[in-house]
Parts: sequence; structure tokens; C-alpha cells
Amino acid sequence: FYLIDKMKHIYEHDLLTYLYQRTVFFSESQKLINNNDEKFALIRLDVDDFHLLNSFWGEHEGDRFLCFIADEIRKLAESVYPAVYGRINADIFGICMPFNDTALESIRIMSENIRNYKSDYLIKPSSGIYIIDDKSMKIETMYEYATLAAKDCKSKFNENICYYKPEMQKNV
Repeated sequence: FYLIDKMKHIYEHDLLTYLYQRTVFFSESQKLINNNDEKFALIRLDVDDFHLLNSFWGEHEGDRFLCFIADEIRKLAESVYPAVYGRINADIFGICMPFNDTALESIRIMSENIRNYKSDYLIKPSSGIYIIDDKSMKIETMYEYATLAAKDCKSKFNENICYYKPEMQKNV
């Protein structure tokens, strides 16, 4: 049983950050949303121009930074339980969590901590938030909406958090 459990864990988790990998994050998020009456949000977080930071710092330090982000996400999840989180790919992370004033403040704190990782560099996290109003929607669609919101953040220098608006989809 130990070997099977270990293999399952390796399959379900990202090898660098130990967060859920993409498909498990999506399936666990869908379960969380469907089994709770609270209002939830799906968040897509990434760091603008991460590839440049990785070039300046080197791959090893870039990986340490990704692990730091994963730790910040874990802290966020502990403050807004229940939550599901994972590494989608590269520097892109997903979080599914209850959405309320406490959650929003926790997201701001997490963004500020990521921004301050190294004061010598401009680090800009972008969090796209899709507030879930239709629980029957596929989680992949919710993620796409959060992605549109995150891309909106990238064009705004002083904003780290952007919400999905239906007109974003029309603009695409």
C-alpha cells in the first residue's frame, strides 16, 4: 500500500512545489464548489515577466521563488478554509476558495509578500479573480475567466488584483 500511496501522491502533486497539479486542482476545486453553499472564487495567480526574473536570478533561485509563492498560497488557504490550490504550470497557480472580505484581504497580503520577495527587483504578481455565480459551469471555463482577469491586470501597472467582467470575453 505504501508504494501505491507514494505513486498516487507523485501523480497528483507538482514535483517542485508539492501543490496539486493542474488536473487534480481542477477536479478537487469542482468538488469543493459543488459540496459547499458558500460563495467561492477561482483565482489565477502568476508573476508578470517571470522569465526575466528567472534569467536574472538563475533557474535555481527561480525555483526557490516558485516554492516561496507556493508557501504564500498555503498560508492564504489556511486563513480562508476550505480552499484548494495548485500549480497549473510554470509560474501559474490556481486557488479556489470562499470569497468574502477576509479572503480579499488575505489575497492582498499574499500579493504584497510576493512583491517584496527581493527588493532589488520589480516583482508584480497578477491575480485574476472569477467570482463563481454558476456552480454548474465547468471549472475549466471558470479558470479561463480568471485568466482573462489576470491578463487585464498585466496591462495595469498599479493593480495586482482584477475581477472578471463579462465584457472581457467579448473583447477577446
